[in-house]
Amino acid sequence: MTNLQILKKTIIVQLANGTSEKMVEPHQIHNLMAIFSAGYLAVSFVFLLLFLRALSRRIPLDLDPIEVFETRVSIGASLINMAVGTASVAVALTGRGDLAGIIYPILLGPGITIFRTITGSKRRKLTEVLAVTQT
Repeated sequence: MTNLQILKKTIIVQLANGTSEKMVEPHQIHNLMAIFSAGYLAVSFVFLLLFLRALSRRIPLDLDPIEVFETRVSIGASLINMAVGTASVAVALTGRGDLAGIIYPILLGPGITIFRTITGSKRRKLTEVLAVTQT
């Protein structure tokens, strides 16, 4: 069962008189996905701004090198989330609501995994360097 089939079945409302009615018609799915994706993009942007603010205030916040690194990693993850949200909005606006939803697991799973693998390796190296310099 595809995401679109699930979405078509779950957006049904039971009225007080006992009848059921679709809340969203199939031709409206792309609009629904565009709105969802725009919200996802907006939330990701807010997180990006929060992490950028924390990074700009690293001295008053007394962030150690690991915390600065993790803040930068979070900025990168927010950018990946924003890129995926933007791609989903673009696809939804072409009228393909079904593809706009499936973009998330297709792009986010591998994207975040690769990003975290690379940054995890860099974090281990940073931790080793800090351990040597502190002894």
